[in-house]
Parts: sequence; structure tokens; C-alpha cells
Amino acid sequence: MKLDYRILWIDDRINEHRQDGHLKRIEDFLASLGFVPQIVECEDKEQLVEIIKTQRFDLILTDYNLDEEGNNGDVIIQEIRDGRIFTEILFYSAVEDFWEKARNVLDIDRLSYYQVSQGYNGLLDKTEWLINQTVSKLQELTAMRGLMMAETSGLDSLLGELLVNFINRPEIIEKRAEIFNKSMEKNLKFFDDNAKKFEKYIQKEQFENFVNKLNVFGKLYVLGLILQDSTIESFSSEILNNYNIEISEVRNKLAHLKHTIIDGKHHLSFRASDGTTWEFNDERCVEIRQNLKKHTDNLKALATYLEMEVE
Repeated sequence: MKLDYRILWIDDRINEHRQDGHLKRIEDFLASLGFVPQIVECEDKEQLVEIIKTQRFDLILTDYNLDEEGNNGDVIIQEIRDGRIFTEILFYSAVEDFWEKARNVLDIDRLSYYQVSQGYNGLLDKTEWLINQTVSKLQELTAMRGLMMAETSGLDSLLGELLVNFINRPEIIEKRAEIFNKSMEKNLKFFDDNAKKFEKYIQKEQFENFVNKLNVFGKLYVLGLILQDSTIESFSSEILNNYNIEISEVRNKLAHLKHTIIDGKHHLSFRASDGTTWEFNDERCVEIRQNLKKHTDNLKALATYLEMEVE
């Protein structure tokens, strides 16, 4: 699972779909679900063969009438399946005898059909419905845990890289000892068993070692001290301040969810020490993806400011 949702749209009139706003509507719909939309446009079989060699998709849309060489939608669908790609496919056409033409592929699994009769709104509705169906399969707990662990691991590493870059900037060097001493004062519980080791890091100006030993909470606190009163394009201190609540604490909740059955319905929830309950559901999945994207973009703004290259 990932934040990207990739669609392959095969149509010899794909430029018209783009101009008419059809692709934009689907991109906006995916963004509303917390995904980063990526629609790859394809006009013919030749392009398709090259695309499916190296790329994978969450959903594929294909028109029936593609070219005059017999490479119509049914041929394209068979090409995709012969390539052992079992992604959900939406097969559509505006021709009146579409169902007769579609008979060649009726026995193919994970294939939906739509006959365009009055404009393309119905096709876009069907596409959004299919997206919801594929997303629901991704929203199982195991998949969401995997997403959260992978994404937060990357964010935590980026935090460390940002800190190392910041503490070696000329305007920060003179403040480093003060900043890291404040960090130790703030996080006495964390430093309790290793206070002497961290004090030596400060005395010997081994600040990168200090950063590498910090947990996420410590890194966020030091970064906050460095960035206080700073104005950086596209970066928000408020978003950074919510990192623990929206990222670190959610990761912990996902790792400790309990399954219960109430009134015959299945529930996955986390019960905090104060008695409050955090429910895991479809809406929560959207919220998690949106927060991951928000914090990723926020940290990448710092990377841009520091002229760091990040994936």
C-alpha cells in the first residue's frame, strides 16, 4: 500500500478527456480520499506494451474503439492479462453494439463494463465507485499498518537528516550547545540513563551523534528550537507541532488495536490510559493518508530550503 493511486487510462482520444476535465475530476476525487493521484495516459497498443513492462496500476480504464488495426479494447485487455497484470479494469464504449463486442472478454476476472450513452458523467461515476471498491481492499488493518510503518520510518529518517543539515549551518553553529542543553533539560526522562553520554557529545561538539541517538520526540523538540521565529516558504510550524499527535501517536495506536464485536458488528479500536477510545474505520484511513501527505510535504519544504534532495 502507498499514498500514490495510479490509474492507466487507455483511449485514442485521451487528450479530449483531459481538455474536458474528466481526468481532473478523477484526480480531485482521489485527492479528497487522501491519495496522490497519478493518471498515466495511453493512446494505443504500442504505448501500452511499453508501459506495462515497467509500471503497475491500481485501476485501468480502456475504451473499445482505439485504432483501425484491430487493436480494440478487447485486444488490449487480453494483452494486459497475458502480461500477468490482474489490476481491476473498466472497459467502456459509446457504440450501440458494445455488449456484443465485449463478449470476447466476458469471462475475464476483475473486469467491469460501462456503455457510454449520454455523456461521460456516468463513466466518471462508475470510475469513482470502482476506486472506492479498490480502496476498501487497501483499508484493512494489516495494509494500513504497513503503510504507516513504511511512511513514518521514512519521515523519521528525514527528520534526522534535516537536523544534521541544520546544525551544521553557519548561523546555527554558535547556538548548538545551548540548543542541545535545552533538549536535555526538556527530556530528562529520556536522557536519565544516558545523561553522561549525551553531555560528552555536547562537550566534544559531537552533535551529529547526539541527533542520531535522539528519539522522534527529541528530534522534533530540537528542530522546533532551531526553527523558532523562522519563516520558510511552504513550511508550517503548526503542522510540525502536531507531528506527534497525528503521526507518532497514530502509529502506536495502530500497533495496539483491539478487536471487539458489539451488537454483531466488528470494531477495531484503541483504548487510551485516560479511557478514551480511538476507532479504526474508513474515515480514519482517509484521515491517516491526508496527515501523512501533509507532514511529508511540510518536511520536504524544509529539505527544499536546505537544498537537500529527497525522494
